[in-house]
Amino acid sequence: MTNGDFIRFTPPSFQRPGLDHIVYAQTRRSGMDPLAGNVGETAVLFSEANHKATQTTLSRDEWEVNEKVAVTERIRHMESAMGLSRLAMLRVVHGVGIVDATEQMEEVHYSVNYSDRPPADIAFVTQEGDGEGVATGDCPAIVIAQPGEKFAGIVHAGFRGILGGALPTAIDTFEAMGLERSKMVAYVGPHAHIFQLDQKESEEARAMVARADDDIRREFTAFTRPGINWRQPAMNMTRLAFSQLNRAGIRGDRVSVSTINTVANGAAFSHYNAVNYGAVNGRTGVAIGIELPN
Repeated sequence: MTNGDFIRFTPPSFQRPGLDHIVYAQTRRSGMDPLAGNVGETAVLFSEANHKATQTTLSRDEWEVNEKVAVTERIRHMESAMGLSRLAMLRVVHGVGIVDATEQMEEVHYSVNYSDRPPADIAFVTQEGDGEGVATGDCPAIVIAQPGEKFAGIVHAGFRGILGGALPTAIDTFEAMGLERSKMVAYVGPHAHIFQLDQKESEEARAMVARADDDIRREFTAFTRPGINWRQPAMNMTRLAFSQLNRAGIRGDRVSVSTINTVANGAAFSHYNAVNYGAVNGRTGVAIGIELPN
């Protein structure tokens, strides 16, 4: 199912019995922007810098209010088209914090202010009609479910999340709730397949690796190569995410990976391209939920 805003589909690893109630969707760049009008390649869900024409005709306060209303309307539209009654968007903080989105849904549902959303990079829902999502620039959003279970989880795993062990933490938590890691399935959403760190990020990454466990150190060594120079390595985020999922027990055809490389593919936003090449800065929305029964 597609429209100008997003595409709803079943990831390859989710195409198995017992997962018909799980729904996944991700936004696209093309479509109608309710503030700027139909201008082709514009942000549709989480935009930051593509409303310049609107800003010139409104005060800053008026523009901010209109932007909040527009984002809320886009979330509501995505929620409805996914067959959900409530969709909570997280406030990512590049860590390993976990939130039960179903439990906190009343507090975060349609939160107009970004700061009001739960500060977490891992979330899950357990009730029909509930869903959660994240907005990503180049970091992968990984969704996790299990056939036959009313459960949908999501993990925002940028380089800090990967090196901090966000995926093993999430899977351990989901298992403690009653799921079985040998039956879980995962899908790695659109992301920068090769994550080029800048100098500050490189220093942070090396410090994190020095504190990490042996498994993470081995993975970082195996799937990181010299980038711009030896001081600024390039992390293979696809291989790192896949390796961590495998190590945590989600293996084989129970893992699938998006072919969309945000740095190279215009179907999604790229923070790297925005910072380094002046591309439109925005976010790709990724959401998963438990569909309401017909």
